[in-house]
Amino acid sequence: MTMLSRLVLALAVAAASPVMGPTSAAFAQQPVLVAGIGPAAIEQMNVRVVSVDPPNHSLVVEQRGYRWQILLPEIFGDLRSLKPGDRLQINKVDGALVALFRSKKGSKPKIVYEDAATDSTFQNLPARYVVQKVAITGRFSSFDPATNTVSFVGPDGPRSRPVGDPVVIAEIKKLKRGDRIDAVFVQAYQILRK
Repeated sequence: MTMLSRLVLALAVAAASPVMGPTSAAFAQQPVLVAGIGPAAIEQMNVRVVSVDPPNHSLVVEQRGYRWQILLPEIFGDLRSLKPGDRLQINKVDGALVALFRSKKGSKPKIVYEDAATDSTFQNLPARYVVQKVAITGRFSSFDPATNTVSFVGPDGPRSRPVGDPVVIAEIKKLKRGDRIDAVFVQAYQILRK
C-alpha cells in the first residue's frame, strides 16, 4: 500500500470516528497555535482533480474557477490511484512568510510542497498532518505595514500572510502591484480523497 493510500485510509478512519472526526466539538474548540501568528483556524478546501502526472508527483486541481498545479514530494507515494474528476479535501494551516521574492522570468503560477520541515511552528496540530515548506508562485497585491501583512494572488486565489522578518519586509517594500512573486512559508496540511 502506498504512503498516500495509507494516509488517506488512516484519515478516513479518523474522520468516521465521532471522537476524532473534523466535525467533532473537540476538533472545533482546539485552535492550532502558529509561531509568530497565534491561534489559527484550519482552512478546508474541496478541490477536483483535473490531471495527474504520477512520474513527476504532480496534480492539477481546480476550485471555484481557479486551477493550479500541486507538486508533491515522494513521501506521498504513488499517485496512480488518482484520476481526473476525483474529489480531494485539503485541510491546512499556514505559518508566517519566511521568504518572498520576484519569480524567475516566465514562471507559471503553481504550488510546490518541499521536503518535510522539522520545526516547532505549529502546536495543538491534529494527528496525521504533514508539515512542509510551501512555495507559491503568484502575483503581488499589497503590503500593509501597520499589520505586517502581505497580500498576493496565488494560483488558488487571493491570500494574505503575516510576515515578521525585517529582511523579508525590506524585500517586500521593493515590489510593485502585479509583480510575479514566489512566497515561501511553512504549512501543515492533510489531503483526503472524498
